[in-house]
Amino acid sequence: GLNSHFVVKRLKNYNLSDIQIDNLVNASKHYEGKHYDSKFEWSEDRIYCSELVWKVYKQALDLELCKLRKPANFELDKPEIRDIIKKRFENNLNKDEILVSPGNIFESELLKTVCTSSK
Repeated sequence: GLNSHFVVKRLKNYNLSDIQIDNLVNASKHYEGKHYDSKFEWSEDRIYCSELVWKVYKQALDLELCKLRKPANFELDKPEIRDIIKKRFENNLNKDEILVSPGNIFESELLKTVCTSSK
């Protein structure tokens, strides 16, 4: 996180069984060795951070941590977002691509904060 700040979250109201934990581990192994997806495409060829988390929970537990969104659902007019779009997509962002952001997962009502840094 920024300035070494971090927050750790876990599923709330869940006591995962050994089988469910194994399912999570096994689902994550499917993505080992995949390259990072800087274009945020919803595919199996490459993977980005929040896509990995979302897909592993969906595959292992049939649990959707948050709703998937399209780029139009984000604040694309912010200068920092516009700069990223221009750099990564040369202004050719696929507005029909589904995606999930770290913020979407962070705000999930299925998760609770269990630890945060003191900074």
